[in-house]
Amino acid sequence: MNKKNIMAVLLGGALTMMSLVAFAAEPAADAAVEKAEPAAATEWKEATVRAGITGHEAGTIYKLTDAEGKIIRADLGKHGGKMLNKVPFTATGTMETDEKGEYLKVKHVEYKDPVAAIQVNRSNPLSKQMQTRLGKKSSGDRDAAYFHERINSSNANFYENQVTGAQPKEAYTPAGFLDLDAMKAGTRVQCKASALETVVPDKVVNFWDHKAKVKVQMNGAYAPLGQRCTVYGTVQKAADGSSYIYLERLESVA
Repeated sequence: MNKKNIMAVLLGGALTMMSLVAFAAEPAADAAVEKAEPAAATEWKEATVRAGITGHEAGTIYKLTDAEGKIIRADLGKHGGKMLNKVPFTATGTMETDEKGEYLKVKHVEYKDPVAAIQVNRSNPLSKQMQTRLGKKSSGDRDAAYFHERINSSNANFYENQVTGAQPKEAYTPAGFLDLDAMKAGTRVQCKASALETVVPDKVVNFWDHKAKVKVQMNGAYAPLGQRCTVYGTVQKAADGSSYIYLERLESVA
């Protein structure tokens, strides 16, 4: 064989060996890919933090800050509507990731209502007369409305009590208590006011609309003291010339 033939044989053998090596290496590469795939799967980590709400991001995502000052993004979910902003709480869930980064997806919350810290001023000691009064304080000192039975509403969605003679709401003219004296007896009005105090138990209650106080003849209806209501009724005139309302309907969404 001449030199050219010898070189051709050697070159052909080298190319064949390179092909075999490349072919043998391919399955190994595939195997490496197959082994790497399970490692890419996300594994959420369980986590528990004790922190307080210090901000709101969006939706149910809040910013929590722990005792060390670390800020944690947390999805409070159904717990977001609770009064968690009052005191620190313990949240348990899983650490997950969204487009903004890592956050705690809360599944369970441990929370205790805050204890009111009441400070009593003792700089001026109570007089003996006042001490005697406080010592004799009884249920008789409370307004009669405090002992009223549970409210029965004629509407399932908000408190409503219709008594005899109730008309469609359009029949009642919006008014303030200061307007009543200028109105004729029998005029139907609707006034927004709060129950202030009992005048005659189960019969007459004083209401306050932040400008004036007016008696309302309740006709069997009831409103807890302090409750803001819409009072529907007719203007009536007392013997002394003052105005009061004869109740026909009472509503409150609170």
